[in-house]
Amino acid sequence: MREILRKSGIDIIGDVPWGTHLCQFYQTKEDLMDILVPYFKAGLENNELCVWITLQPLEVEEAKEALRRAVPDFDVYLERGQMEIIPYTHGYMKEGVFDPERAVNRWVEKIDQVLARGYDGLRATGDNRWLEKEGWDDFVDYENKVDAIIDKHHVIALCPYYLDMCSTAEIIDVVSNHQFALVKRDGKWGRIENSGRKRAEKEAIQAAQNWKYTFDTVPDLIAIIDDKYRVVRANRAMAARLGVTPEECVGLTCDRVIHGTDRPPSFCPHRQLLKDGAEHTVEVFEDYLGGYFLVSASPLYDSEGKLIGSVYVAHDINERKQEEHRISRYNLILEGINRIFSNVVQAKTEEELGNACLSVALEITGSKFGFINEMGSDGMLHDVAKSELAWEQCLMYDKTGHRVPRVTLLSMACTAVSSSTRKASLPIIHCHIPTALACLKAILHSRRFLACPLSGTGKRWA
Repeated sequence: MREILRKSGIDIIGDVPWGTHLCQFYQTKEDLMDILVPYFKAGLENNELCVWITLQPLEVEEAKEALRRAVPDFDVYLERGQMEIIPYTHGYMKEGVFDPERAVNRWVEKIDQVLARGYDGLRATGDNRWLEKEGWDDFVDYENKVDAIIDKHHVIALCPYYLDMCSTAEIIDVVSNHQFALVKRDGKWGRIENSGRKRAEKEAIQAAQNWKYTFDTVPDLIAIIDDKYRVVRANRAMAARLGVTPEECVGLTCDRVIHGTDRPPSFCPHRQLLKDGAEHTVEVFEDYLGGYFLVSASPLYDSEGKLIGSVYVAHDINERKQEEHRISRYNLILEGINRIFSNVVQAKTEEELGNACLSVALEITGSKFGFINEMGSDGMLHDVAKSELAWEQCLMYDKTGHRVPRVTLLSMACTAVSSSTRKASLPIIHCHIPTALACLKAILHSRRFLACPLSGTGKRWA
């Protein structure tokens, strides 16, 4: 918002951003008009709603006359309600007493009306010569609250202070609550910067720039999500993973773009956070993001402590998961080898040993179909061990009465035992059916082989 500059109408100030809050110290009515007339002229000519709170009802007419002399067609602005000039009794007071809460609420209401009425923003000023000394602390508190509101909205505010009414301490209070002050010296207007505030603003801008750089350069997928499950902002990594730009992410619902669903899933950490306000972390497989992620959602609050959403961070753990799977599989294979060696010692028959080896092979591959056959001198395969499913699927007969399975295959893993060395060469072959059959023909010189289907095609193959 602060990047949009508006014409202030005041030469020594030039263009200012929305959220500008300045003050003026004056001694005469002419001093006041020197600044406020060009100030409001610029606002009227740039489609801003202008509000001028004067000291007395009589000054309302004086303000109108001053603006008529400077602004062409001023009465047109007045008639359509773009220029409001009202006495302080209507703007600040309630039953003759200054009510800071009421005054703040009236400005909030006015700000809400501005954009709805088609204006670009609000430009305002309010005279405070009516202020009594005993009400000074309340008015300083009021200025603090107004300053916080102005900073967040399309508002420019100029607060005039009658210099003869202000002590040194009060001048310090005023300057500290405004970005800069206008003071007349030797007949010329000068500008006094609030150095502490200016320094703080520079630090805030630098911090925001550093945060934006970090936000967009970290490899983790990050999004700020509101309490309606809408993406408020996404970093470059998140946008790239979703196939859009960071700007195109804004407004999308996270359940659809991250989970690919019409509603948030039960495991969603953002959903859980909105229920209890606590941070949540979970390991999930997100197909739309491309794999396994460690996802965290941390609560996000507004300035009043209200929960407004979360910072959603997804850390890619695909490599870790693959390594865990590799280690788990190797451990499973080693356990299987140990079981086979143990059964070699304990098995009393070749069939008992074959069944033990086959159970290990089926467990490692995850298959339910498997067999171990021995090639006899007659060139036929003779059963050593078969799984239950293998027996059920047998539809062809050999001359011994055993049925050779007609199986549904897409790929096959084969382990062959050389007839000459009697040692397992352990080639693992993953291939389509024609290739698998060719491989089987290629290992027919082997005395034994183990075949395990890994997946099906829906077609029957003999």
